[in-house]
Amino acid sequence: MFLNQLLFFGLCLNPICLVAAMPHVLFITVVIGTWINKNNKWGKKETDITGSMNSAAKKLDSLAIKAESYAEKLKRDAEELQKQQKIRHIQARAKNDTKTSAKTFSSDNKSVSTFARYGQNSLWHITHRENIPGILKHGLLCNSSLTKAIESESIFDISDPGVQANREKLDPIYQRKIHDYVPLYINPKNPMMFKKKENLKELCLLEVSLEILNYHTFLLSDGNAASKDTKFFNSLDGVKYLPWAVLNADYWSDFDDGKRKRCSEVLISSKIEPKYFLAIHVYSEETDRYLYSVTGNSKINVYQSKDMFF
Repeated sequence: MFLNQLLFFGLCLNPICLVAAMPHVLFITVVIGTWINKNNKWGKKETDITGSMNSAAKKLDSLAIKAESYAEKLKRDAEELQKQQKIRHIQARAKNDTKTSAKTFSSDNKSVSTFARYGQNSLWHITHRENIPGILKHGLLCNSSLTKAIESESIFDISDPGVQANREKLDPIYQRKIHDYVPLYINPKNPMMFKKKENLKELCLLEVSLEILNYHTFLLSDGNAASKDTKFFNSLDGVKYLPWAVLNADYWSDFDDGKRKRCSEVLISSKIEPKYFLAIHVYSEETDRYLYSVTGNSKINVYQSKDMFF
């Protein structure tokens, strides 16, 4: 009204002038108000606003469904990748379908043929999986030189301290400490493994070639080498005196003194070089994967052989 009077009536504020200006001011108000209302969507129905909100909610639901679908796809892709990695891992380990080493030794070898008569094709060393990298690097060392040679590496000892104390005694043939020999079992499924059955998932059986007997000083024992009742032999002729009935039985408890006899050993002087290792046998897939990660560049085969454990 003020602007109208200023522009069109010379700022006449007389009541008569104001009354005369009312229709003019009303028209201007309607035009300007309509434009403002249209531009700002004032007066829009509540149902229209609710509809817009529902539409926005539907869009959000659609996006959530798409996100969930994408997450499921990522999960399936991850599972497929894990499956493929496992397949590649198995293929890398299983270079052939039989539990034989890539290394081969002469079948007419005297040590091999002698033990083969009694159904034995290898010798065995039981150890913890954490010791495998050091063993593959340094070989199997006797207890006497073990700590001196590998001071920088940790050793996971699974032996019985009481039994180990008895292995300080001298053998009756060469007058050396039993600890000066590397112990190998003829049948690894024995009382020692039975005592460690709660930790089978972490144990490894290192398979050693019988050919080592042709090149190293050795002793054969007809039972646990720490026992006072055990007899020793230093030639392959002694193989026939070993307790084969106990060694080849499913279990040892049915035999007199079976616990001692089942632990018959082949003792190798000082050290066993890695070239005599045929394979590593494990109980669990977890240990198989662990060895794959720490022996990636090694040529030795690793087999998951649950039947060789309790």
